[in-house]
Amino acid sequence: MKGKQTSMVLEEIGSLAARELDIPTIQSDEALLRVEMTGVCRTDASFYQGKTRPHLIPLILGHEILGHIAEIGKEAARGYQVREGDRVVVESSIRCGRCPYCEQGNYQLCDNHRSYGTSMTLSTPPHLWGAYGEYLYIAPGSVLHPISESVPAEAAVLACSVVADGIQWVRDMGQVQPGHTVLIQG
Repeated sequence: MKGKQTSMVLEEIGSLAARELDIPTIQSDEALLRVEMTGVCRTDASFYQGKTRPHLIPLILGHEILGHIAEIGKEAARGYQVREGDRVVVESSIRCGRCPYCEQGNYQLCDNHRSYGTSMTLSTPPHLWGAYGEYLYIAPGSVLHPISESVPAEAAVLACSVVADGIQWVRDMGQVQPGHTVLIQG
């Protein structure tokens, strides 16, 4: 897929601007996502206000990601078990797959930490590292989850952020393990 697409770029503290950017050529282990919806969270606001990593500006925000596979390489399709047109949510963390954290399944703590919308500047090719745009580049090491078209976009976009964080907090802070009984009150 050749051409241009538009992303909202945090160009300076407190200033987002529409920028036309090239759609990257996808290799065998990569994919391109047509963004359906992006969540906006406190982290995005913190970047916008200059409270978080202002040295990364300019960048494309957006790490709560829902969309459809627009293009996918053969190796990526095999690894992710998805094909063009599939609807997926994308986890924000990108695994290196080689560090002790990734090997233990704690890729959110990866020694080579990269994540969508929060860690790579606009100058890092292929540039589409955030979901505040029409397309998102899917790098090797990404984590994708197919999600049914029947799930409303407003709920689906939260699957890898709010829901996943809640499960992780219960597991880590509450020390809940598979097989434990949990009471949810309220």
